[in-house]
Amino acid sequence: MSRPSAHATVFVAPPDFGPDRRPFLSLADELNDRSAEATARNASLVGVDLDDWVQDLFERIYETVSLMNVDFWRGRRGLRG
Repeated sequence: MSRPSAHATVFVAPPDFGPDRRPFLSLADELNDRSAEATARNASLVGVDLDDWVQDLFERIYETVSLMNVDFWRGRRGLRG
């Protein structure tokens, strides 16, 4: 009986798109959405925790929007300003 063998090839390169911004939702947000009941999670966010969560959310929104070409979309929609 012969011993099993394995072979692996590893390739490392820079990503095609590696933004300097965070994703809109964090991995923790995604996991919490799938693992906990929304009402219990929302009830536990009070005071400073809620303020921190909202601040983090709006920072991510700003970072995501800053990746867009806002001038292009304004011009396309006819919004000048």
